[in-house]
Amino acid sequence: MNKFFENRILSMYFLIGIAFFVLVVSLFNLTVLQASEYSTLSDDSKQRTLVVKGQRGQVLDRNEIPLAADDTSYNIEFYRDPSKTSAKDRAEYTQIIMDTINVIEENGGRIICDFSIVRDDDGVFDFDFGTTDAEVEKKREDLWRGNMYMRDEELTPYECYMKLRDKYQIPNDVDYEMAAKVLGVWQGVQYTFFTAYVPVTIAQD
Repeated sequence: MNKFFENRILSMYFLIGIAFFVLVVSLFNLTVLQASEYSTLSDDSKQRTLVVKGQRGQVLDRNEIPLAADDTSYNIEFYRDPSKTSAKDRAEYTQIIMDTINVIEENGGRIICDFSIVRDDDGVFDFDFGTTDAEVEKKREDLWRGNMYMRDEELTPYECYMKLRDKYQIPNDVDYEMAAKVLGVWQGVQYTFFTAYVPVTIAQD
């Protein structure tokens, strides 16, 4: 009987030894033999390629009068790191967006604002999805609610607006006009959430 138990114990030690050996070999393979390959894959996941278009040049008529010419212009775009999703990160990004909006407007620029919740002169909030077709509007509202995580259809436009202000850490002393511009940027982020490395344009030209 003792011989039987001794054999079982030896067998267990043998199996544990084999498992440990396999783990050591696998670790050696990952950290030494394939280290450069995994390092390259890691670097590739952190990099993106931007295509920079060359200038077209001038198009002149026979009298050398320009018919078309290149004009240098810049767009301001917001890109959020997909790994930064905490409330603290949102607060930092919101402050950056507000600072950027202030700089643009102080220098005569205009902000692209297509936030889907509008407020009229009487202070009444409503959805605006750019259509008068009830069926199309309903589809766009459903899409918007899904992207903005406002799926409860009982939530009014005002309640959605206030929840979004809270979610994106917009300070209480910020008025609706600025809040709508900031939330318009975040709305653009949510609409491109599942598309990697797509920035949201804040201002053009």
